[in-house]
Amino acid sequence: MKWKLGIAFVVVFLLFALSKGSTHRRQVMVVEKLGARVVHVTTSEWIGAGDAPVKAIITTTSPLYPGSIKLYYKIGKKGNLSWAPMERVAASDTFSGFVPHQEKGQRAYYYLQVETPQGQVVTLPDAQAPGSKSFLLKFKGAVHPFVTIGHVLCMFAAVFILLVAFFYSFDILGGRRPVHQALKPIPWALLFLFIGGFPLGWIMAAQTFGTPWSGFPFGWDITDNKTLLAFGYWFVLLILVYRSLFQKDSTRDLIRPKAFAWLTILGTLLTLWIYLIPHSVTLSG
Repeated sequence: MKWKLGIAFVVVFLLFALSKGSTHRRQVMVVEKLGARVVHVTTSEWIGAGDAPVKAIITTTSPLYPGSIKLYYKIGKKGNLSWAPMERVAASDTFSGFVPHQEKGQRAYYYLQVETPQGQVVTLPDAQAPGSKSFLLKFKGAVHPFVTIGHVLCMFAAVFILLVAFFYSFDILGGRRPVHQALKPIPWALLFLFIGGFPLGWIMAAQTFGTPWSGFPFGWDITDNKTLLAFGYWFVLLILVYRSLFQKDSTRDLIRPKAFAWLTILGTLLTLWIYLIPHSVTLSG
């Protein structure tokens, strides 16, 4: 069993690393045309007070005149388009502009524009490229560290315990373990999933976006709904084997032992996939 726990630990570690990277995804965007080269690392989120800085490295074959580099933005998809000048930082090729501070949970969409001395316009993203989109910037509030730590520990404790149930399921399929022994980890996993995904998840969402819950039935937020999907799956599975859970009698369960084993394997893989779905993305239409 030790090697199985080792595998579970490695999987959880890798899952944490992958999910952490996808949550704060930033992209290096480059456009080079009409004698101008624009390099920009996307600003996907801004946490706390103050205006959100947007920076880019811009080089041109001809000297630029003042006000030729602009940061265009709108607040919300239906907001009015506004712009702010991007000023040179010291004597470098870096230019900086600012999107005005917004309430937490608000979204801004922005793009960069460079006008050459010849009157030609270069945009990033490239307005002439197929499927061109603006960059998405989310304004967020700061989350208390204890809430973040509790949420992360609970969510990944749940998936670690589910991996134990995953290995136990193969014992059921091989006839080496009864259902009531194999399902012991699942109630604990469900408990950690509930604590991490709901009370702690609600607090995180309220502190980050100003709204505790934006999933079904109030909205279609992917982060909230994927948590609801994972919790609902395991809750229903426990109901299907409630006789084994409380009376250790699998003959009176609503599904057969092998069906429970396969559903546990499927549910674990589903949960791993759900954890890999990023909380946020950089581009939006």
